[in-house]
Amino acid sequence: MVGGLQLIASGAIGRWMAFSQDLAYMVTTVATSTKYQPMEFAIEVLCTMALVNMDDSLDKEENYFSYSVDRARLLGVLSKVVDSIMLNVVNAGHTLGDIPEELRSLCIHLADAPELARIFLKVSRSKTDILLLCDRFQGDILLWILAHFEGSVEVSVAGKQVFQRAASYGGRQFTMIVKTICQEENCRSTVHRIELLELLGEQWTRILDGQDDYTRSPSTIHPLPLYAIETAGEPEQRGILNRESLYNIRNLAQGIIAWVLDVPLRINYNYKFVGFVADLSPKPANVGLRIGDILFRWPRLLNSSEGSTDKEPPIVFRPLKPRVYSDPDSFYGPPFLPTPLLCECFPALVGLLEDASRRCKCYACRHGETIDRCKMGCHREGIFTHLLMLIGNAIADGFGVQEASGITDLKDYTNEVRKLLSELVQGDMLWDSWFNVAASTALGYSSKAVVRVTYEDEGANAFVAVQNGSKVVAATWLDITRKIRPQQCFALESAEGQLPGIEQQCAFVRSEIKMELKCDLDKARRCLPDDSQETLLREISEKDTSEVTIKHALFGSQSLNSCRLVTIISTKSSQRIIDPTHVLVSATRSYFTGSARRPCSHPGGSVLVECGDTENSAGAVYIWSFDNLVANWDDENHGIFYTKSLDSELKVNTALSLSFGGCLIKETSACLLCAREALRRCGICQRIISYEPDVHALTKYMAA
Repeated sequence: MVGGLQLIASGAIGRWMAFSQDLAYMVTTVATSTKYQPMEFAIEVLCTMALVNMDDSLDKEENYFSYSVDRARLLGVLSKVVDSIMLNVVNAGHTLGDIPEELRSLCIHLADAPELARIFLKVSRSKTDILLLCDRFQGDILLWILAHFEGSVEVSVAGKQVFQRAASYGGRQFTMIVKTICQEENCRSTVHRIELLELLGEQWTRILDGQDDYTRSPSTIHPLPLYAIETAGEPEQRGILNRESLYNIRNLAQGIIAWVLDVPLRINYNYKFVGFVADLSPKPANVGLRIGDILFRWPRLLNSSEGSTDKEPPIVFRPLKPRVYSDPDSFYGPPFLPTPLLCECFPALVGLLEDASRRCKCYACRHGETIDRCKMGCHREGIFTHLLMLIGNAIADGFGVQEASGITDLKDYTNEVRKLLSELVQGDMLWDSWFNVAASTALGYSSKAVVRVTYEDEGANAFVAVQNGSKVVAATWLDITRKIRPQQCFALESAEGQLPGIEQQCAFVRSEIKMELKCDLDKARRCLPDDSQETLLREISEKDTSEVTIKHALFGSQSLNSCRLVTIISTKSSQRIIDPTHVLVSATRSYFTGSARRPCSHPGGSVLVECGDTENSAGAVYIWSFDNLVANWDDENHGIFYTKSLDSELKVNTALSLSFGGCLIKETSACLLCAREALRRCGICQRIISYEPDVHALTKYMAA
C-alpha cells in the first residue's frame, strides 16, 4: 500500500523471468552487466550469448559480424526484454550488490560486450576449475562470477590474495589473478590483456585470449544514493570538472538550498491548486511558515562534509527586475525563465560561471555568448548541470526519497529542476513541480512523458501518484485516514508493485475533482436565539459515531499515460466524491487551536453563540452531523457551521475537503468562545470542526 492505495504484484515479463528457473540467468546477467555499463551494453551481451550458443563458429572473433539477419531479429526482441528487466527489477531496487569491500578501492576495467559474452558462456559450459589472468582488475567479470559461479572464488592482486569466498555448491574453483594495481591516472589509455584458462586433467588450457575495452569507463544505471551523481550522461562531464570545480559546485548548492529552505510562504486564496506564494521581499513580516517547514525532512546536503558554508557568506538572492514575460505553454504559474535570467538571481552562481567561461575553450565561451548557447562538453554547461542535479537531489531528499534512480535522463531532469527554480524566483511554490522533481528522482521517468494540460480539461486536479515499472510513489497526504497538516506536507512514499487497472508502464495519477452539490440547510440543526447554552453545547459536544468508509477507483483519461483517481466517501445515507488535494489546501488555510487544557478567561455563564435570526444570514449558526455534511457542504459560506465531535481522522479530513476556504479545528472540550474569537480574527473561514483529542492531536498553526 502506498498513499492509501492498494497495489498489486507486477506481471511484467522482466519480473516474471526473475522467478523462472530457466530464465533467471538473463535477469542476473542484465543486472551485473548494467552495474558499470548502459542498457544497450546488456542487450549486446545477451544477443552475443544467444548467437554464439546457436552457432559455435561465432565464438571466434573473426567469424563474428556486427550485423546479421539473426542478430537484427534478436536485438529487437532482447531490447524489449532488457527494458522490462531494467524497469521492473533493477530500477525497483533488486540488484546483486557491489563487488566485495576488499576490492572496491581498485580501478575497475571493463571488457566489450562480445568479449564479455564469450567469457560468460565459457565459464557456464566448463565443468572444471577456471583461471582468469588479467593485467588490470576486471570488475565486470568478477561481479557476474559472484552471482553465477557456485564454486569457491579467489582473487589475488599483485601477488597478494585479497578475497576468498567458499563454495556454495560443488567443488569447482574460480581463481582471478590481477597482475597490476592501477597507479597512473591514464590507465585506460592502453589495451590490457585478458586470458581465460580451464583445468583439463592436470594442465591449464587457454580457452580465450582477449583484451579489455580501454574506451569505456564505469557508469552505472542502477539506483544510487542521493547526491552520487553517476547517471548515464554524467561520465562525459568527468574530464571537464576537476576536484576544485566539484567542491565549488557542492558548496554553491548547499548555499542555494539553505536559502530555499528559509524562504517564507504565504497562502494565496485565489489558487485553485496546491501551492504557496513565496515571499521574496527583503524583510518579510509575520512569517508563519517557511519552505523548510513543509518539507518532510532537512536535505542531507546541508550537512555534507564535502562542502561547507561555515566560512562562506550566505547566498544573496537578487530579485528579478520588473519585466513582462510571455509563455504560450504556461497554463498555471509563472513562465519558464531563460537560463541567463535565472542565473542573475544568484550572484554567486554568475561569478562561478564567469570564472568557468574564462577557462573554457568552446565557441560559446570564447565569443561571450550566453549559457543557453552552451552544450555538453562546455565547462559552464557542466557546472550548471551538476549544480541542478545536486539541487534536484536535495529537493527529493526533503520529500523523503531514499535513493536516486540510475535511468534518469540527464537533460530532462535538469530542465525540471530549472523549471522549479524559475517558478520559485517568480514567487510561486507549486506542488506539481516539486512533486515531479522528487518523483522523477526516485523513479527515473522522463519529464517528456508528463502531459501538461489544464486540470479542468480532464476534470482532474494535482498529481498525487506516479507509476514507473514495478514501483509507485505517492503523496503521503493522499491517505486521508491519517493526520494532515501543513507542516511536512511536501512528502512522498514509495512501494514496489503496480496500481490495479493501469496497463501502462509509466502512468501519472491526478486526483478527480470533488462532486459539487448544493447545500441544503434544512439538513442541519439551525441554532435559534432562545436555545440555551447547555443545549447547544451538548449538541456540539455530542460524539459522532456514524460509520464512514473510503474507496478509490482509477480510470483512464484522454491522455495515454494519464489516469484519474476517484476518492469516494460513503456513510449510512450519503455518498460523495471528494478531492484529497482539497484536504491539504484547506489545511493550509485553517486554524488549529491549542489544547483544551490551556487556561481560558471566559466565565462559565458566557453566551455560547450569537445566533442569527434569519436563515442563510452571515450570523446564522448550524450544527451538522457528519452524515449530513458529506452530502451538503460546499465551498460557499452560508453562515457559521459547527460539526459534532468527529471521532476519526477520516471524518475531519472529509470535512476539510469540503471547506476550500479553511476551517477552525478544535478539541471537543476546548472553549467555544475562544474558537469564535479566533474565527473572527481569521476573517475567512466560517466553520468550526470539533474532534476527539485522543485520535486527532493537532499542532497550532495560523494561516498567514
